[in-house]
Amino acid sequence: EKKEEEKKQLPAAAPGGRTSTSDSKGAHEMKWTEQIRSAGWVAALAIAVLASPAARAQEGGFELPSAVPDDVFLCVAERPNPEREFLCAYWGEVWEAFQDSGVCEEAMDTITLLLDEEQQAEVERLMDRAHTLIEGVDWEALGGRELVFAERMPAEFSGHAVFMPEMVLLLRGEAEGAASNYEGLAAILDALAGEVNGMAGETILRVDRTEGAAARLSSLVVAAAPELQLSLDVALRGDVIVIGMGQTIMGETLSLLAGEEVYRPMSADPRYTAALASLPPAEDVVSFFDMQSLLSGVQVIVDHLIEHEVHIGAPDDAQDEESAEAYRAEWLAKIRRIVGRLMDVPGMVDYVVSVEYTDGHSTFSESRAVLTGDAQSKPFYGVLAGRPGMTGFDRFLPAETTSFSVGSGIDLSALYQFLEDSVRVVGPEGEQLLAQWEGLQEEWGIDVAQDVFGWIEGQTVSVTIGRGAAAKWVGMVSVDDEAMAREKVASGIAALEGLAEELSSSNPMMGMLVPRTSDLGDDRLEGFQRLMLASNPMVWGVADGNLIFGTDADSVVLCLQTAAGEHPSIRENTELMSAALLPEGSFSSVVFADRRDLGNEISAVLGGIAMGGMFLPMMIPDEDVRDVAVSVIQMIGKLAPVAAKIDFYESTSSYTTFDGKAWHTRSVTHYRAPVEQPSSDEEGL
Repeated sequence: EKKEEEKKQLPAAAPGGRTSTSDSKGAHEMKWTEQIRSAGWVAALAIAVLASPAARAQEGGFELPSAVPDDVFLCVAERPNPEREFLCAYWGEVWEAFQDSGVCEEAMDTITLLLDEEQQAEVERLMDRAHTLIEGVDWEALGGRELVFAERMPAEFSGHAVFMPEMVLLLRGEAEGAASNYEGLAAILDALAGEVNGMAGETILRVDRTEGAAARLSSLVVAAAPELQLSLDVALRGDVIVIGMGQTIMGETLSLLAGEEVYRPMSADPRYTAALASLPPAEDVVSFFDMQSLLSGVQVIVDHLIEHEVHIGAPDDAQDEESAEAYRAEWLAKIRRIVGRLMDVPGMVDYVVSVEYTDGHSTFSESRAVLTGDAQSKPFYGVLAGRPGMTGFDRFLPAETTSFSVGSGIDLSALYQFLEDSVRVVGPEGEQLLAQWEGLQEEWGIDVAQDVFGWIEGQTVSVTIGRGAAAKWVGMVSVDDEAMAREKVASGIAALEGLAEELSSSNPMMGMLVPRTSDLGDDRLEGFQRLMLASNPMVWGVADGNLIFGTDADSVVLCLQTAAGEHPSIRENTELMSAALLPEGSFSSVVFADRRDLGNEISAVLGGIAMGGMFLPMMIPDEDVRDVAVSVIQMIGKLAPVAAKIDFYESTSSYTTFDGKAWHTRSVTHYRAPVEQPSSDEEGL
């Protein structure tokens, strides 16, 4: 903190290596730099508080969920943990690299290209005011002890109000700084209203203040359109600052904070308490997503739209108004059936609960996605849960594996059947569409149910061998008929080749997308072919009950030899096995990813975009637009070294099991241990 404070006292550096001058443009650039960097440190602190806090420890359980109404569909509680301090330091380095990159200054310079001197002066005035307002809030202390975010759907929808979920953010910091932070946030509301009203020349926004013994409240409302029922509220009660948006959630939250028993809090919801009891104690974060509460709110909106916004005209042969009304009622019923069937898909889920905790330089999470009691009777249940669990995740994974994913997949045949049945519920019109679809399949000489989905069993394996540019990949999908799989995939590739060649006759650029195949000629992989698609060489074939694609033959052979017991498996890779989370018994999926090159991979993508974008300005005739395009491309290029600073990840790993009633997932992210910097005395020695 001392180092960061010292940095604040230093004069701002000139952006992007520019030399400051005394002319008007140079003065503007220095102004942008000072404002951006000063505001930047505040923003970094805010991010540290709201995203990954690591300040003072909090004893005991989470307290603020007891101030959240129990009908929210999302409740996320987070508190600082000193064990995550190293993450704040890592992301602080990334933020510092971002500031040093000059991207913000470049962005402001780009904006000034589109403004005259008067407009530039106005932007500068607004930034000055914003900077002053931002400094009026101690963002680091704002949620220094605990924070909770909650969201719920409106209970009613009139059609006049702006439809959006109600949201509330509770921030508990130290009591002595709460009042000044409240005033700072309220001042931001006042300034926002003043600026908007000044630009409009009339009162569009208004700030209403309520000063009571129990709480202080400032509300930014749309005075020009009260029917919108839209407000942004900031309140203070004790050491808790509450920021809310919505019609009633702020009042209910303040009532719960006061200990009033008018509303039931989230912490008293039996489903919430039972969900938390099924997981380890939450150390850093606990989140609860109530799917049923969300869908209840969505249903309110759907019902309103169907009743008031869906207009169905009378048929040409309608005899009178009564028959026309019957026709409309019939179609509204069909729409409700379709919507109901689609709502049944997410409606199988009752709730999802998760907790996070930290151990050393690793962060862990556990979650449960619990199904409703009648989920098995839902049409979509068989799609997600119809596949049996797997055992033996390591069958095709050689010792050289660096990343992998193994999963039981979904039932594609059941998915196709679900889609057909969803069309069928429409009635005679749906049957007519399905008949037309059958006719198209006959014309094309294909039966989608059998030729596309009928031979796919669904279990998947993805293997990465090596890192960076030298990495090789193999992907597999299990099949129940090898001969049919080989025949149908070969036919599909041939059909794509013919289609691409036809398109390339009128557009030569499409020629790059024409797939080319040839016999692999490798005795180790009988029947495999080379596949060239968009200049990317691959191999494909069918073996050991799997449709296989890979970047090269050797990697495919390595996986097959491992399955045959002729090559050491991943279990011999002690480094990976010690970092991976692995299930005991049956599982739905297991994933491990080496993340040591994550920053470089993102950097390479950004660098590639910037390099490819160098040719874009040549195609832009307008000089002003061309200058903006050049600036944007330069900004993307400057972000590449910033991304490279994300070099502190080691690996991520997770597995999921399913017992017929809930999916249980455990995850871990491992980070590089910070390198201890020698003290000045040690450096002298």
